[in-house]
Amino acid sequence: MKISVMTFPFHNLFAADDKNIVDFLQKIQAAGATGIETMFGWETKAPASWKCLCDTAKSLGIQQACYDIGINLIYSSQEEYSDISARAKTQIAFCRETLDCGVAMFYNSKPAEGMPYPEGRKIFGEMMNELSEYATSFNVKICTEDFDPRPDFVCAADTCLEALSYAPKAGLAFDTGNFLIADDNPRDIYPRVKDRIFHVHVKEKKEVAPDAVEKPQKSLAGKCYVAAPFGEGNANIADCVALLKADNYQGWLSVESFLGPEDAIKGTAFLAKCAAL
Repeated sequence: MKISVMTFPFHNLFAADDKNIVDFLQKIQAAGATGIETMFGWETKAPASWKCLCDTAKSLGIQQACYDIGINLIYSSQEEYSDISARAKTQIAFCRETLDCGVAMFYNSKPAEGMPYPEGRKIFGEMMNELSEYATSFNVKICTEDFDPRPDFVCAADTCLEALSYAPKAGLAFDTGNFLIADDNPRDIYPRVKDRIFHVHVKEKKEVAPDAVEKPQKSLAGKCYVAAPFGEGNANIADCVALLKADNYQGWLSVESFLGPEDAIKGTAFLAKCAAL
């Protein structure tokens, strides 16, 4: 297993000063990371910072672990299909040709208003399959995650597998924290989805009382969660890493922290320790 860190939570920090990029990458590397996970869009919003991030990573020998592409893959017309397909395929080419990255994750798909969710999952899955076939020539694997902003669409193990049933060549980015918002325990549902895992997001969330914080994230069943330091929440991260290790998972474990850069660095060290056990 290899450890990477998702960079999108720190875009503002990076844009403030290139020194922050260099400092962050050096620290996560010292903690055990050998990769970063970057996101589509920042290369145009902050091109100078994006270039610094990529150049610094390359100079340190840090790989591009996964490229996150926020394109809604669900269409309602032939015109929409053609536009979505073209934009997605452009990003797949960018993933390999510019980043030399072997995994692309598509997220943020949403059915049009009034579209039944099963129909949306079918269209989404079929588009994922088309993109997976296209990506073969670039030696890029295509995956999607259990996406918690829409926990009733593709987030629970059941709905992830339903969507992926239409995409035999695509895989799952197994997100430990996001499953909780669909009321799935990531450790418990791991055996059901393990054969579809292409990538792993390691995110920690802790259940709290409804009145403990002002705006908790609520699960489908109404449980309240907040971001937490790695190993101190309900995502059973150490157990999930142990299961992946037992199954000889050779891909990336990607740290996703919303508690600041120091938490991401500590999370990297925590994962390195878990992976070594």
